[in-house]
Amino acid sequence: VASGAVVGAITMMASWIPTYLHVLAGLDEATAAKSLGLFGIAAVIWPFILMYLMARFGATRVVGLAYLGGSVAIFGFAFVETSVTNAAVFSILFGSLVIGTTAGFNAIVAQVYPTAMRATGVGWASGAGRVTSIAGPAFGGFMLANAWSGAEIYSVIAVLSLIGGFAVLLLRMPRGAMVVADAH
Repeated sequence: VASGAVVGAITMMASWIPTYLHVLAGLDEATAAKSLGLFGIAAVIWPFILMYLMARFGATRVVGLAYLGGSVAIFGFAFVETSVTNAAVFSILFGSLVIGTTAGFNAIVAQVYPTAMRATGVGWASGAGRVTSIAGPAFGGFMLANAWSGAEIYSVIAVLSLIGGFAVLLLRMPRGAMVVADAH
């Protein structure tokens, strides 16, 4: 559930955010397209911070809360309104809290399954994400083509990150998994 929801949010945003920022927020096309670069930079840097936070506060807690924070960042795009600064801030937050946190989620998935079926478990989680990676951008285009407002579009995408966050927070790690991370 978490993988499918979060990957759906990621692919919908990555596929459509330049268009959404241009059409819905009035940013020029070049500025809107730069938001993808900010996603990427944040998504590369954040996992290093995430590793520390997961070891300090627990993997499921940190990943779940990051996805919940990511939903706020996604909804924040509804308030960009020609502000390049707001677009940059929400792009960095989304890149960090949703895209970058996926590295931590993958580590959790690997720990949830017993060694004998770990590859199958990770494969199924990845497969769920692939289904939504196809459907997400298609639905993103549908919303835009049907003149949904920015608040409506970003709300739908934010709900995906909310679902992912709550699913991770409800996840119970097997005894002994991520001993250092879950010691607190």
